Amino acid sequence: MRINLSDNYYASRAARDLCDVWLSLGDIPQAVIYAERGVSYAVLAGNDYVLAGSCAHLAQAHHLAGKLIKAEKLFHEAEASQKKSNLGEPFLYSYRGFLFCDLLLSQGRYGEAFERANRAIEISRRNGWLADIALDSLPLGRACWLLAPSDGRNEFTEAMGYLNQAADGLRKAGTQDSLPLGLLARAACYRTQGLFPLAQADLDEV
Repeated sequence: MRINLSDNYYASRAARDLCDVWLSLGDIPQAVIYAERGVSYAVLAGNDYVLAGSCAHLAQAHHLAGKLIKAEKLFHEAEASQKKSNLGEPFLYSYRGFLFCDLLLSQGRYGEAFERANRAIEISRRNGWLADIALDSLPLGRACWLLAPSDGRNEFTEAMGYLNQAADGLRKAGTQDSLPLGLLARAACYRTQGLFPLAQADLDEV
């Protein structure tokens, strides 16, 4: 309908939503197709902010398809588009920033992920975005936990603080689709500490 109306702005957003649906269903090839359409319509709309979002979703689809180099390139393109938009933020934040951090963590770039998530959570706290604060806390907790051995630390207090904030925040925000991400990350950290009943409780909830 939006295409028929030549409404490229909302056509791009609709294609991006369909990408999310296909990802939830586990059909990554279809998700890539719709994410690519979202980018195309965003370019036609001439809206840098929408283009940033569409590029980030396409990057996520490629990340899940195992195309990490292509995914990172798209995240940087998303960041460049966001910087050109009226917001002017120099780095990805909110859900887009969370997706980029997830890619960095999967590549073992824990310090870079922590730095980005730390910047993003400042914006989320300033605006009172509960779901985004929780999402930002998730890569912060994962990065702290994964950095702990190389930092020579034997305790996980800081990591657990962030992971608890992520799980509790996602639950309070009502983000049912994202809550399992927080619980799985916390369960993994519990397991590392030998806290198996707590890990099992999170896995049961997932």
